[in-house]
Amino acid sequence: MAWLHLLPDYVVFPVVAAPLAGAVAAAPYIRRRLWPRTALGSQGSEMMDGFFALASAVAILLTLSLVEAERVYHHVEEQVGKEAATLNDLDRTITRYGDPGIAVLRPHLVTYGESIAGEEWALMHHGGRSAAADEAYTEVSKTLRAVEPTSHRQQIMFTEALRQIDDLSDLRDERVDAAKVTLPPIYWYTTLTMLLLMVLIAAMIEPTRHRTWITAIIASAIGHLMALAVIFDAPFQGDGSISPEPFRHALEQMAARH
Repeated sequence: MAWLHLLPDYVVFPVVAAPLAGAVAAAPYIRRRLWPRTALGSQGSEMMDGFFALASAVAILLTLSLVEAERVYHHVEEQVGKEAATLNDLDRTITRYGDPGIAVLRPHLVTYGESIAGEEWALMHHGGRSAAADEAYTEVSKTLRAVEPTSHRQQIMFTEALRQIDDLSDLRDERVDAAKVTLPPIYWYTTLTMLLLMVLIAAMIEPTRHRTWITAIIASAIGHLMALAVIFDAPFQGDGSISPEPFRHALEQMAARH
Protein backbone atom coordinates (compact mmCIF):
# COMPACT_ATOMS: atom_id res chain seq x y z
CA MET A 1 0.00 0.00 0.00
CA ALA A 2 2.97 2.35 0.47
CA TRP A 3 3.12 3.28 -3.23
CA LEU A 4 -0.45 4.60 -3.05
CA HIS A 5 0.66 7.22 -0.52
CA LEU A 6 2.88 8.77 -3.20
CA LEU A 7 -0.16 9.55 -5.38
CA PRO A 8 -2.39 12.64 -5.06
CA ASP A 9 -5.53 11.92 -3.07
CA TYR A 10 -7.84 12.48 -6.04
CA VAL A 11 -5.91 9.80 -7.93
CA VAL A 12 -6.00 7.26 -5.09
CA PHE A 13 -9.80 6.95 -5.31
CA PRO A 14 -10.02 5.84 -8.97
CA VAL A 15 -6.83 3.76 -8.70
CA VAL A 16 -8.40 1.73 -5.88
CA ALA A 17 -12.09 1.78 -6.83
CA ALA A 18 -11.97 1.37 -10.61
CA PRO A 19 -10.08 -1.97 -10.74
CA LEU A 20 -12.34 -3.45 -8.05
CA ALA A 21 -15.53 -2.33 -9.79
CA GLY A 22 -14.19 -3.52 -13.14
CA ALA A 23 -13.19 -6.93 -11.74
CA VAL A 24 -16.58 -7.47 -10.12
CA ALA A 25 -18.45 -6.38 -13.26
CA ALA A 26 -16.33 -8.47 -15.64
CA ALA A 27 -16.02 -11.60 -13.47
CA PRO A 28 -19.40 -13.22 -14.37
CA TYR A 29 -18.88 -12.67 -18.10
CA ILE A 30 -15.38 -14.13 -17.96
CA ARG A 31 -16.66 -17.10 -15.95
CA ARG A 32 -19.58 -17.67 -18.34
CA ARG A 33 -17.20 -17.68 -21.29
CA LEU A 34 -14.73 -20.09 -19.66
CA TRP A 35 -17.06 -22.25 -17.55
CA PRO A 36 -20.63 -21.66 -18.74
CA ARG A 37 -22.21 -24.26 -16.43
CA THR A 38 -20.86 -23.14 -13.07
CA ALA A 39 -23.53 -20.53 -12.19
CA LEU A 40 -25.87 -21.64 -9.42
CA GLY A 41 -29.40 -21.32 -10.73
CA SER A 42 -30.71 -19.36 -13.66
CA GLN A 43 -31.48 -16.32 -11.53
CA GLY A 44 -28.42 -16.45 -9.31
CA SER A 45 -30.35 -14.92 -6.38
CA GLU A 46 -28.43 -17.02 -3.85
CA MET A 47 -25.16 -15.69 -5.20
CA MET A 48 -26.46 -12.12 -5.13
CA ASP A 49 -27.42 -12.55 -1.49
CA GLY A 50 -23.97 -13.93 -0.74
CA PHE A 51 -22.36 -11.01 -2.58
CA PHE A 52 -24.39 -8.47 -0.60
CA ALA A 53 -23.53 -10.18 2.70
CA LEU A 54 -19.80 -10.28 1.96
CA ALA A 55 -19.83 -6.71 0.69
CA SER A 56 -21.43 -5.64 3.97
CA ALA A 57 -18.75 -7.49 5.95
CA VAL A 58 -15.98 -5.81 3.93
CA ALA A 59 -17.60 -2.41 4.44
CA ILE A 60 -17.71 -2.97 8.20
CA LEU A 61 -14.04 -4.04 8.28
CA LEU A 62 -12.99 -1.01 6.23
CA THR A 63 -15.06 1.30 8.40
CA LEU A 64 -13.33 -0.01 11.52
CA SER A 65 -9.95 0.40 9.82
CA LEU A 66 -10.84 3.94 8.75
CA VAL A 67 -11.99 4.90 12.25
CA GLU A 68 -8.72 3.64 13.73
CA ALA A 69 -6.59 5.36 11.05
CA GLU A 70 -8.51 8.62 11.47
CA ARG A 71 -8.16 8.44 15.27
CA VAL A 72 -4.38 8.11 14.96
CA TYR A 73 -4.29 10.88 12.33
CA HIS A 74 -6.10 13.40 14.53
CA HIS A 75 -4.06 12.40 17.59
CA VAL A 76 -0.82 13.04 15.71
CA GLU A 77 -2.24 16.31 14.36
CA GLU A 78 -2.94 17.45 17.93
CA GLN A 79 0.58 16.41 18.99
CA VAL A 80 2.09 18.49 16.18
CA GLY A 81 0.16 21.54 17.38
CA LYS A 82 1.31 20.88 20.94
CA GLU A 83 4.94 20.51 19.85
CA ALA A 84 4.85 23.80 17.94
CA ALA A 85 3.22 25.54 20.92
CA THR A 86 5.94 24.17 23.22
CA LEU A 87 8.63 25.60 20.92
CA ASN A 88 6.94 28.99 21.01
CA ASP A 89 6.52 28.82 24.80
CA LEU A 90 10.21 28.00 25.26
CA ASP A 91 11.18 31.01 23.16
CA ARG A 92 8.86 33.18 25.28
CA THR A 93 10.39 31.87 28.50
CA ILE A 94 13.92 32.56 27.27
CA THR A 95 12.90 36.07 26.22
CA ARG A 96 11.37 36.82 29.62
CA TYR A 97 14.31 35.39 31.52
CA GLY A 98 16.05 38.72 31.11
CA ASP A 99 19.66 37.58 30.67
CA PRO A 100 21.62 38.23 27.43
CA GLY A 101 23.59 35.06 28.11
CA ILE A 102 20.51 32.92 27.62
CA ALA A 103 18.92 35.11 24.94
CA VAL A 104 21.60 33.91 22.48
CA LEU A 105 19.67 30.62 22.36
CA ARG A 106 16.78 32.15 20.43
CA PRO A 107 18.46 31.95 16.98
CA HIS A 108 19.11 28.27 17.62
CA LEU A 109 15.43 27.77 18.43
CA VAL A 110 14.55 29.44 15.13
CA THR A 111 16.95 27.14 13.31
CA TYR A 112 15.38 24.19 15.09
CA GLY A 113 11.86 25.20 14.09
CA GLU A 114 12.83 25.93 10.48
CA SER A 115 14.59 22.55 10.21
CA ILE A 116 11.48 20.79 11.52
CA ALA A 117 9.07 22.61 9.19
CA GLY A 118 11.33 22.16 6.19
CA GLU A 119 13.92 19.39 6.02
CA GLU A 120 12.47 17.07 8.65
CA TRP A 121 8.92 17.23 7.30
CA ALA A 122 10.16 15.88 3.98
CA LEU A 123 12.37 13.26 5.64
CA MET A 124 9.46 11.95 7.72
CA HIS A 125 7.91 10.55 4.54
CA HIS A 126 10.59 7.88 4.91
CA GLY A 127 10.74 7.85 8.70
CA GLY A 128 13.81 10.11 8.88
CA ARG A 129 14.72 13.12 11.00
CA SER A 130 16.73 16.30 10.46
CA ALA A 131 20.39 16.38 11.50
CA ALA A 132 20.25 20.20 11.55
CA ALA A 133 17.39 20.05 14.06
CA ASP A 134 19.40 17.60 16.18
CA GLU A 135 22.34 19.99 16.25
CA ALA A 136 20.20 23.02 17.09
CA TYR A 137 18.44 21.15 19.88
CA THR A 138 21.73 19.92 21.34
CA GLU A 139 23.11 23.46 21.38
CA VAL A 140 20.02 24.86 23.10
CA SER A 141 19.86 22.04 25.65
CA LYS A 142 23.58 22.17 26.50
CA THR A 143 23.68 25.95 26.88
CA LEU A 144 20.42 26.11 28.82
CA ARG A 145 21.49 23.49 31.35
CA ALA A 146 24.70 25.42 32.01
CA VAL A 147 22.76 28.53 33.11
CA GLU A 148 22.89 29.49 36.79
CA PRO A 149 19.84 31.52 37.94
CA THR A 150 20.66 34.48 40.18
CA SER A 151 17.19 35.26 41.52
CA HIS A 152 14.03 33.49 42.62
CA ARG A 153 12.23 34.72 39.51
CA GLN A 154 14.98 33.39 37.26
CA GLN A 155 14.94 30.07 39.13
CA ILE A 156 11.23 29.66 38.40
CA MET A 157 11.66 30.50 34.73
CA PHE A 158 14.76 28.31 34.46
CA THR A 159 12.83 25.33 35.85
CA GLU A 160 10.02 26.02 33.37
CA ALA A 161 12.50 26.23 30.47
CA LEU A 162 14.03 22.88 31.43
CA ARG A 163 10.59 21.28 31.44
CA GLN A 164 9.80 22.79 28.05
CA ILE A 165 13.06 21.65 26.45
CA ASP A 166 12.45 18.10 27.69
CA ASP A 167 8.84 18.18 26.44
CA LEU A 168 10.06 19.43 23.07
CA SER A 169 12.34 16.41 22.71
CA ASP A 170 9.65 13.94 23.79
CA LEU A 171 7.04 15.41 21.45
CA ARG A 172 9.47 15.33 18.54
CA ASP A 173 10.30 11.67 19.17
CA GLU A 174 6.59 10.84 19.28
CA ARG A 175 6.00 12.65 15.97
CA VAL A 176 8.88 10.93 14.18
CA ASP A 177 7.76 7.55 15.52
CA ALA A 178 4.16 8.28 14.42
CA ALA A 179 5.38 8.75 10.85
CA LYS A 180 6.22 5.03 10.79
CA VAL A 181 2.93 3.84 12.30
CA THR A 182 0.34 2.34 9.95
CA LEU A 183 -2.46 -0.17 10.24
CA PRO A 184 -1.10 -3.70 10.84
CA PRO A 185 -0.52 -5.66 7.59
CA ILE A 186 -3.09 -8.22 8.76
CA TYR A 187 -5.80 -5.58 8.21
CA TRP A 188 -4.88 -5.20 4.57
CA TYR A 189 -4.32 -8.94 4.08
CA THR A 190 -7.79 -9.67 5.44
CA THR A 191 -9.37 -6.88 3.39
CA LEU A 192 -7.73 -7.98 0.14
CA THR A 193 -8.70 -11.61 0.77
CA MET A 194 -12.32 -10.61 1.33
CA LEU A 195 -12.29 -8.48 -1.82
CA LEU A 196 -10.99 -11.48 -3.79
CA LEU A 197 -13.83 -13.57 -2.38
CA MET A 198 -16.25 -10.86 -3.50
CA VAL A 199 -14.93 -11.14 -7.05
CA LEU A 200 -15.23 -14.93 -6.93
CA ILE A 201 -18.83 -14.78 -5.74
CA ALA A 202 -19.64 -12.18 -8.37
CA ALA A 203 -18.22 -14.53 -10.99
CA MET A 204 -20.80 -17.18 -10.02
CA ILE A 205 -23.74 -14.82 -10.61
CA GLU A 206 -25.62 -15.26 -13.88
CA PRO A 207 -24.91 -11.87 -15.46
CA THR A 208 -27.53 -9.36 -16.52
CA ARG A 209 -27.12 -5.66 -17.15
CA HIS A 210 -29.07 -4.87 -13.98
CA ARG A 211 -26.93 -7.14 -11.78
CA THR A 212 -23.72 -5.90 -13.37
CA TRP A 213 -24.56 -2.30 -12.51
CA ILE A 214 -25.57 -3.15 -8.95
CA THR A 215 -22.47 -5.21 -8.14
CA ALA A 216 -20.13 -2.72 -9.84
CA ILE A 217 -21.60 0.23 -7.94
CA ILE A 218 -21.33 -1.62 -4.62
CA ALA A 219 -17.74 -2.58 -5.41
CA SER A 220 -16.94 1.03 -6.36
CA ALA A 221 -18.37 2.28 -3.06
CA ILE A 222 -16.23 -0.22 -1.14
CA GLY A 223 -13.21 0.83 -3.20
CA HIS A 224 -13.77 4.47 -2.25
CA LEU A 225 -14.03 3.48 1.43
CA MET A 226 -10.78 1.56 1.10
CA ALA A 227 -9.12 4.57 -0.56
CA LEU A 228 -10.09 6.73 2.41
CA ALA A 229 -8.52 4.22 4.80
CA VAL A 230 -5.32 4.24 2.71
CA ILE A 231 -5.16 8.06 2.72
CA PHE A 232 -5.62 8.40 6.49
CA ASP A 233 -3.25 5.51 7.20
CA ALA A 234 -0.19 7.69 6.45
CA PRO A 235 -0.38 10.92 8.52
CA PHE A 236 2.68 12.50 6.89
CA GLN A 237 2.28 11.32 3.28
CA GLY A 238 0.04 12.33 0.38
CA ASP A 239 -2.04 15.43 -0.28
CA GLY A 240 -3.98 14.95 2.94
CA SER A 241 -0.88 14.71 5.11
CA ILE A 242 -0.49 16.71 8.30
CA SER A 243 0.91 20.16 7.55
CA PRO A 244 3.86 21.85 9.31
CA GLU A 245 1.74 25.02 9.43
CA PRO A 246 1.69 25.07 13.29
CA PHE A 247 5.51 25.37 13.22
CA ARG A 248 5.38 28.14 10.63
CA HIS A 249 2.88 30.00 12.78
CA ALA A 250 5.09 29.52 15.86
CA LEU A 251 8.11 30.84 13.94
CA GLU A 252 6.13 33.93 12.93
CA GLN A 253 5.26 34.59 16.56
CA MET A 254 8.87 34.07 17.59
CA ALA A 255 10.08 36.51 14.92
CA ALA A 256 7.64 39.14 16.19
CA ARG A 257 8.81 38.75 19.78
CA HIS A 258 11.44 41.21 21.07
